[in-house]
Amino acid sequence: MPVLSNTQRRVSDLVAAALVCTVVGAWYFQRIFLTASTAAIDFVNYDLYAYAYPMLAYWFTGLRDGEFTLWNPYQACGLPLAATENGFFYPLNFLHLMLPTGIAIGYTTVLHFALAGFFQHQFLRARHLAWPACLIGALTFMLMPLFVRTAWFPGCYNTTVWIAGILWACERLVQRPTRGAVAALATALGVQLLAGRSQLVVFGWYFFAPYAVGRTWSVWRHDRQEGRRVAVALMCAVILGGALSAIQIIPETELAVNSMRSTAGISALAAEAYPGSPDIPELWQTLLVLDTERWDPAVIFPPYGWHLIGCAAVAVLLVRRRWVWFFAAVAAIFFVLAAGSHTPLYDVFRRLPTGDWFRVPERMLSLTVFSLSVLSAVGVDALARAGGRARWAVGLLILSSVLIYWQTPAPSVGATTLVTAFASSSVCLLVPAVWVRAPAGVVMAVVLAMELVDIHPATHAHPTVSVAGYGRADAALRRGIARERAPGMRVFYSYRPIHYVPLPKVGLLDGFPTVTDYEPMTLRRFADFAEQLHGGPDDPFGAVVFFGDMPLRATATSRRLLDLTSAQLVVQRGDLVEPDPLLALGLELVDDYGGQRLYRNPGALPRAFVVSQYVLEADERAGLRRLADPRFDPHAAAMLDAPPRLAPASGASGTATLTEDQPDAVTVLVETTADALLVLTDVAYAGWAATVDGRPEPLQRANYLFRAVSVPRGSHEVRFEFHPASFRWGAALSGVSLLTILALLFARHRS
Repeated sequence: MPVLSNTQRRVSDLVAAALVCTVVGAWYFQRIFLTASTAAIDFVNYDLYAYAYPMLAYWFTGLRDGEFTLWNPYQACGLPLAATENGFFYPLNFLHLMLPTGIAIGYTTVLHFALAGFFQHQFLRARHLAWPACLIGALTFMLMPLFVRTAWFPGCYNTTVWIAGILWACERLVQRPTRGAVAALATALGVQLLAGRSQLVVFGWYFFAPYAVGRTWSVWRHDRQEGRRVAVALMCAVILGGALSAIQIIPETELAVNSMRSTAGISALAAEAYPGSPDIPELWQTLLVLDTERWDPAVIFPPYGWHLIGCAAVAVLLVRRRWVWFFAAVAAIFFVLAAGSHTPLYDVFRRLPTGDWFRVPERMLSLTVFSLSVLSAVGVDALARAGGRARWAVGLLILSSVLIYWQTPAPSVGATTLVTAFASSSVCLLVPAVWVRAPAGVVMAVVLAMELVDIHPATHAHPTVSVAGYGRADAALRRGIARERAPGMRVFYSYRPIHYVPLPKVGLLDGFPTVTDYEPMTLRRFADFAEQLHGGPDDPFGAVVFFGDMPLRATATSRRLLDLTSAQLVVQRGDLVEPDPLLALGLELVDDYGGQRLYRNPGALPRAFVVSQYVLEADERAGLRRLADPRFDPHAAAMLDAPPRLAPASGASGTATLTEDQPDAVTVLVETTADALLVLTDVAYAGWAATVDGRPEPLQRANYLFRAVSVPRGSHEVRFEFHPASFRWGAALSGVSLLTILALLFARHRS
């Protein structure tokens, strides 16, 4: 048999790992996307329908049609589009440019499923584990039910996968701090930031930062000069990676500063203590009391992968290395933190930097799962090296696995499916046992068989459903809106809590703007305005702006602020409140579409109108109170936070007609009898600029939330255009970083 060179061995290893991960990815696709039964929209897959699908469909459909849009006029009276966390600039979303969005989501998930295994395999190989151990680590990471169940939100899944890729690139750089290694790590860091989920990026940094520091310290202790080279290379990679993602991060940060969340842009409204996963304390209690009658499959089975704890224990006992203990500590700490406010440790964590940025702490389980998959590989590798001395560990693992699965109630897939899956998986996976030492081969087969058994109930209970059913439940209502809505006017959903039709963002797909909608990055000013519209900050049943849930009250304030949003149509669930508060507001019932009532608002202000008076109010809270004051007439006056350049003439009259209404550009033809103010009921935001007959004109904030511009007497064309500096700077930095990375790779190739 010919002896392979080191290069040939590395290439063959890469090809083999890619082939295995691709085959398993194909099986995943068949299991999830082809044979899983279509399920109703529920809490698990809600964000796929209500957020990810419509946003991705709108952006990439526009790109395919040659439109590059940075502003979203269809929600919350307008907000930045490209600044939201949707992965619009993520390179691996390229399939959305070629395929319909629903299909592209599926294939992109499969691609990342394969990448998860490939990255994990390469990281473990870089840690010098034997190939069977690397295979077990890769496949357990891929098959972990937590990731199968995360497929409902592409941004979460796509971001988490890169944790393994970043550690692989980091390990390569530490071992050989070359220009190519710097470019690889910078690319991995930047691409993860572009994937669209800042929460998982920060969680990944909880892993990467201490790992990189620890590995650098290890090198520095043995060779200080080499340690300095590694430290400099790491810093360069971090800077380049951050700059590569600037096209996403800078606009996102600008939006975050102006949003109803914290400056980080990713925390809850007040970074409240989040309850986290109740399954974890329930699991603790269940295991402590050993009451098997209370064992719930949803708790004992996925998503934790806790049956790998046996392999992790073997790794810690047999491989007494600091990096192994590091992964064990990460797995334990973040498993506890994922319980959120159910554990006092979470309150301590929230006091640390970045600890109060996020809600849903149970997403920290991704770090636990990743650590367990690494430790399972280390355990298999240790058994392979220990040989006969480790037979006690093999017996203990198999015995504990059998007891766990014997005591656990069968999930909802049926005994036949479980037995068939377990038997077939065991037979197939026992084959590697003849290639490695017997203990490692047996453990490898048992662990993978348990993973495949776990994945069946996970995918059965939470299949990825087809987006073909999007909007079927509210099709009649959407047709009614299209028939009744005047051009440019908005729709207000008075009561739309989570999980009720119509789903959020239907206006984004159908092309009509809405006032209320599901958007976590809603602007703070809009949130304050919506709160006042709903009933004020002291209302115990306040609006949930996050979900677009703002039921109207039968008050004069609600009606006045509703009119200011140019909401010509209002939708209300007819089975919730009697007598109907919307009729008391003076709205006119148009029709009832299966429990969804459609109303016409005859008092809605047009999108663009002319006023001849203004009042000054720089204080935000006082401004909201003034809008609610019946003495303020928005038809005749505008509330400004600074004097206009051209004072309007009292008694001036005029008309304003929308002649162009595009996401990034709005043109209004104005005719006035004297100097006046043009008010446009679109959100005022940094990056919008106005011109009058082609000449720049200062843009002002009117009526707390909207735009105004001074227009002189006569007929004029006023044009509003969106050219945010944050995007220009971000694109420039990303371009420079990309060119630098390419130069590093080219220099490496030349050398």
